[in-house]
Amino acid sequence: MELKTKVINAVRWTTTSTVLSFILQILQLGVVVSLISPTSFGIMSIVMVVVGFADIFMDAGVSNAIIQKKDINNKQLSTLYWLNIIGGVLIFFILHLITPLISHFYNEPILENAISLISLIFIVIPFGQQFQVLLQKELEFNKIAIIEIIANIAGTVVTIIAAFFDMQVFSLVYGQLTNTSIKTLLFFIVGIKAHRPQLYFKPKEVIDLIKFGLFQSGDRILNYLNANIDNLIIGKLLGAHVLGIYTLANNVINMPANKINPVITRIAYPAFSKIKDNKEILTRNYFKVITVLSYINFPIFFGLIFVVTNLSSDVFADKWKESIIIIQILSVCGLLRSIGNPVGALLMAKGRADLGFKFNLVKSVFQVITLIIASYFLDLIGIAIVKVIISIFDIVFSYKYLIKKLLGNCISLYMKSISKSLISSVLMSLTLIIYLIVFAPKYSIETIVIQILLGGFIYIITILRIDNSFTKSIMKNSKG
Repeated sequence: MELKTKVINAVRWTTTSTVLSFILQILQLGVVVSLISPTSFGIMSIVMVVVGFADIFMDAGVSNAIIQKKDINNKQLSTLYWLNIIGGVLIFFILHLITPLISHFYNEPILENAISLISLIFIVIPFGQQFQVLLQKELEFNKIAIIEIIANIAGTVVTIIAAFFDMQVFSLVYGQLTNTSIKTLLFFIVGIKAHRPQLYFKPKEVIDLIKFGLFQSGDRILNYLNANIDNLIIGKLLGAHVLGIYTLANNVINMPANKINPVITRIAYPAFSKIKDNKEILTRNYFKVITVLSYINFPIFFGLIFVVTNLSSDVFADKWKESIIIIQILSVCGLLRSIGNPVGALLMAKGRADLGFKFNLVKSVFQVITLIIASYFLDLIGIAIVKVIISIFDIVFSYKYLIKKLLGNCISLYMKSISKSLISSVLMSLTLIIYLIVFAPKYSIETIVIQILLGGFIYIITILRIDNSFTKSIMKNSKG
């Protein structure tokens, strides 16, 4: 099967998985916010940041090294498999040792039990992780999608049931453990049929992969720090309750980026890796990815600014109303992040994780200093505005020091790839403003539905008028 056909099939399956996951996440969020407190939400945010860091250390960038390397033999894979399991066990014990320190740092005793419990995933994950990576390398996203759908359903059901029994933060912990355990089991069952790890362990034979992985891992750590340092700082300086308000807003903003973007970016990395030596084709396809992401994400974030106002009275309980303005401000961050994500796939495909590491190191230092100062002198709204300013700097400098370095001077292609979706989104927003001024509707679920339908209609009509070729391409691929 040729690469284009594989990519199209991968997009279809990943889209299916993502849409269902998106629906489940909205369902879970809608139920959970009415049953647990902002403080529990804030504590879980700290837990997941700690777990996320540990996960990066456990993998050490080896997963992406497997995808990036064209030829890798069974002995190398076997060594990496056992290395991953050893890493998982070490992370499990290290987390247990440092958990009391984390709990003391945030002055939240419940953190100790929550982190200790969820750390069990590091014993589980390594047994299925390599099988998932190999499926991704071969673009077999149909199998990945089915497994993720099953695991997401199970995790959501457990979370909601636990929340109804007032387990607070532990309802989220149990849901995460269920999701991870089922996913790992299914990847193991499917993957073991194609690749059975041998009892073979010689780290010297995978030293090149480990070196690549370490650079990439360093880049991921800094990326993760940049994405989550605000949670760590707010949790320490402003408390778990305020962090819970901020986390809910962040979750809403991150939903499109975390659920929609991976449909494209997860496929982009292995696809880019196969064409990395042809600069012209790589450049063309990179900006196709930017175009697709902007067409999907821009109307969502522009529309969210208007629609979210109604949520304060009809969806969110009074305890969450403070998060509404934060969601509106952070929508700008979400929009910019949505077109910045693919640069990671580009760097890894070109084997230049070192560039990403250096860029993110400077970015991390700048962001940490800026957010600490902001947390001391500003309220939550001020911190959100600072986050927007940081996101603007990020998108500008990532082009100058990363994209331009790998693909050459392509600012015109960059602007062209987002211009039509930007114009269409602005026109959609103007229409919604006129609707609100003329009809002055009361905030309600009906108003939300009308805004979504009206905005969506204007956006689609505008896209059809200004970019007919893109629409025809989508229709052709959906039929093919």
